[in-house]
This record gives sequence, structure tokens and C-alpha cells, in this order.
Amino acid sequence: MFQYIQSIFRDFMPRSLNIKLIKYADSRRYKLRNTLIDYLEKETENSPNLEKSQILNFLRNNPLSIIPYPFIYKYSFRNIKVLQDNDGYKYIFRNGKKLYFPKD
Repeated sequence: MFQYIQSIFRDFMPRSLNIKLIKYADSRRYKLRNTLIDYLEKETENSPNLEKSQILNFLRNNPLSIIPYPFIYKYSFRNIKVLQDNDGYKYIFRNGKKLYFPKD
């Protein structure tokens, strides 16, 4: 249920408000995000690193994500059609070719 509500918020609410709502709805995730921000701030302070700086900037302005880069907002899993062949294998079309998923 939480994931369904979260997907609605993600689609229609500004990211900054989404971060504030996660603080109350999923406090573990919010605390983890803040812990990561604190860690990255200390790391980039001691030895500047472009990749760590990019991740830090992303986390400051967005909710916690498995892939902490802005390009994730270009793609949506809802736009991907997953098809199934006669043997039960699921696949998608990528560059005009079938890309199969493992059976399990």
C-alpha cells in the first residue's frame, strides 16, 4: 500500500515535498538518507571527488534512491512493455532485438 501511495506522490508532487513526507511515512529511509548526506559531506570536505559531489547534490534535493543520479527521472518503468514468448520467457524489445529476462 505504501508503495502505491508513494508512486502517486512521486508522479504529482514536487520532490522537495516528497522528501518531507518520507520523513514521517518512512523514517528509516529518511534517517538513512541523512546519514549518507552527512558521510558524503565529510568525505568531500577531506578529499574532493566529482562523483561523491554529484551524489551529494542529488541526495540533498531528492529522496533516497538506489541509483542516486538525475538521469533516473528520464526513464519510467511504466513505459516498458514486457512481452512473453511461447515458452514462457519474458522479454522486451531493445534496439530492435529481443532482450530476455531469466525464466525465474
